[in-house]
Amino acid sequence: MRFFSFLFFNLLFFSVFAGKETNSTGARSSALGGTSSLISDFWSAENNPADLGFVENWAGGISYENHFLLNEMSYKSFVFAYPTKKGAFGLSVGQFGYSLYQENKIGLSYGQKLSDVFSMGVQLNFLNTSIAENYGSSSGLSANIGLMADLSDEVRVSAVVVNPSRTKLSEFNDERLPTLLKLGVSYEFSK
Repeated sequence: MRFFSFLFFNLLFFSVFAGKETNSTGARSSALGGTSSLISDFWSAENNPADLGFVENWAGGISYENHFLLNEMSYKSFVFAYPTKKGAFGLSVGQFGYSLYQENKIGLSYGQKLSDVFSMGVQLNFLNTSIAENYGSSSGLSANIGLMADLSDEVRVSAVVVNPSRTKLSEFNDERLPTLLKLGVSYEFSK
C-alpha cells in the first residue's frame, strides 16, 4: 500500500508540474506559485471566474512576467472586473511569446454568488496561436467553469475546470488544448 501511495503522489506531482498550460496572473498568484483559485479579487477574471461573485469594487490591473530573463518567454496581461447587484463581470487579455511564436487570449467572465457561501462563474475565451514560417495561425473558443465555497471564516474550497470541451487548434494530428482541473482548499489559522 505504501508503494502505491508513493507512486500515486509522484505521478500526480510530475503531471501537475510538467508544463504551465494556463497562466495565473497577478502578483499574489505568482508569490503563491500560481495557486490562485481561492483568491477573491479582480484577478479572478482570469484565475477563477467563481471568485468574481465575492468582488465588491471595480478594479483593473496590468501584469508582466519575464521568465528566465528572456523577452521571448514573457507573459503580458490586462484584467478588469466590474461588480453589479447580481454578480460581477470580468475582462482579461493575455499574450505570451514574441513575433515568431505568440499565444493570445481574450476572456469574458461572469461570477455570481448563489448564496452567502457558494458562488459560480463562467469564462468564455477566444484563443489564438501564431507561429511564423509555414505554420501560420490558428484560433478557437474555450470556456472555464468555476465553483467557490466560503464554508467558514477559516475554510475555503474552490474548483475550476479549464477547457472542458478540449478545443481543437489544428486538424493536423488532431491538435487540441488540454482540459485541466484546478482544486484548492485553504485554512486560515489566524488573521
